Amino acid sequence: MSNEEKIRRFSGILDAPVETYGTEEADIYYKIQTMLLETPGHATYYLDRWKENPHHPETRFMFQYFRNLPSPETIGVLGELLADESPRPKLADDASNVEAVMTAYPNCDKAVEVLSVLLENPPTEKGHYNFPTDLVIWQQWYERVKSGRETFRLVGDPVDYTLRGPSKRGAVTPGPRDGKRNAGTGAEAPSPDKAQAENSGYLPYLIGGLFLLAGVFIYLRTRWNPA
Repeated sequence: MSNEEKIRRFSGILDAPVETYGTEEADIYYKIQTMLLETPGHATYYLDRWKENPHHPETRFMFQYFRNLPSPETIGVLGELLADESPRPKLADDASNVEAVMTAYPNCDKAVEVLSVLLENPPTEKGHYNFPTDLVIWQQWYERVKSGRETFRLVGDPVDYTLRGPSKRGAVTPGPRDGKRNAGTGAEAPSPDKAQAENSGYLPYLIGGLFLLAGVFIYLRTRWNPA
């Protein structure tokens, strides 16, 4: 099974948080979440669909999905979406459309919302979002992350990340004025290629098991939520 097929088949299960499912379903949920996190393209797949067509049906629930898939790849995709302010209209010179501007809910705002949930150290206060000031702060933060001048941490994970994976130098933050890197002394991260080679042997068994688990998941969901 290709990576795209795995993403299409299983990502819908993560449209809702694990708390919405029963105890028996949670174990299956976490197994599928782990499998997707180990699948290259688990987030960029949806960014590609969105670039093809902003109204692509497969992107309808992508932000709910991203919320439950914490990874550097997901952070990178959400960071790219910070630049998308459509369909927010531009503020008129006389501010006659200020209500439409403030009530719009474009992708950039959705990206900020999900990033605030996923990040241990967001650049603005969690639970508060003041447009347009905070959006600019988030966009500047992502530019630093994208250029390697700043690292980030995911909630519940002590590892410092770049968009490529664990930071080989530990935490990196911009200097107070010149933006120079202030690197820690983190240990060397294992090579992604090496890790992929070590894991490739059991992937066929994992995929087969996940098909079985998905069937059980659907059965349990039907039992706990009868029509």
